[in-house]
Amino acid sequence: LIQKALDTVIDKTSVASIDMYTPLLKASESFPDKLHPNAAGAKRIATVTRDKLKELKTLVAGDPE
Repeated sequence: LIQKALDTVIDKTSVASIDMYTPLLKASESFPDKLHPNAAGAKRIATVTRDKLKELKTLVAGDPE
């Protein structure tokens, strides 16, 4: 239900968003308590975030300017 509500808000606004649902959908082993990521889950979240920021041409820490 939350994901559907988010999709509706994103569709009706011009807000930029990062889809974490799809890339993490098959990564249940990275969330042992179903909520908090372990090291592998945290790395996947960071990678997805970095890639989206690069796509938006946003400066990412550690990248050459």
